Amino acid sequence: AKAMEFVGRDVASVFPGYGSKKWKGSVISYDRREKTWEIEWEDGTGSTCETRETMQAILVKRRSEEKATKVKKEKGEKKVKKATKVKEEKKEKKEKEKKKKKKKQHG
Repeated sequence: AKAMEFVGRDVASVFPGYGSKKWKGSVISYDRREKTWEIEWEDGTGSTCETRETMQAILVKRRSEEKATKVKKEKGEKKVKKATKVKEEKKEKKEKEKKKKKKKQHG
């Protein structure tokens, strides 16, 4: 059933020997027996894709997927910033305590 999730989706790919143009196409079907996806390209040609990894690489992301990826990335960055801030605050606190101890010893 998961193989069917690509059917109807847009794809884009650069083809060696055809310059840097990204060709657009659509996944038109999935062959259960062969375990391959059929792709129809904008120039009317067709091709067969055999691996899920390739499908994921050429898949044109939907706006909702792009947004989800962006949100995940931003959340990750915020967590890193927060963790760094917490570490810095702990470090400052320790340094202040050291200074207090030194004052007590000398005072």
